[in-house]
Amino acid sequence: MLRSRKFHTKRREFPTKKEIMISYSIWGPHKTPTHFGKRFFLTIVDDYTRYTWLFLMNHKSETKHLLESFIIFAQNQFQASIKTICVDNGLKFILMYDFFSQKRY
Repeated sequence: MLRSRKFHTKRREFPTKKEIMISYSIWGPHKTPTHFGKRFFLTIVDDYTRYTWLFLMNHKSETKHLLESFIIFAQNQFQASIKTICVDNGLKFILMYDFFSQKRY
């Protein structure tokens, strides 16, 4: 006799159209560089619309500038505020504490 089980998952809170919830990740160095010598990649995903942006970088140190520029771009382009930023707790994001503490987003 077969039994079925119900799996209970936590309900995830999704943002509205006027709020942006982004997730991002840095990966690299890739063993084969692009035509322009880029070996690192910054991937940003809007969890509401599933829009995805990919930024190519020479060094991981470019992350801070790209992310700050992207947050300002997203607020202006979509007339929305950043609700949540999901990260993987890497040191590269801890170094951006001063930017996030200013509450510009």
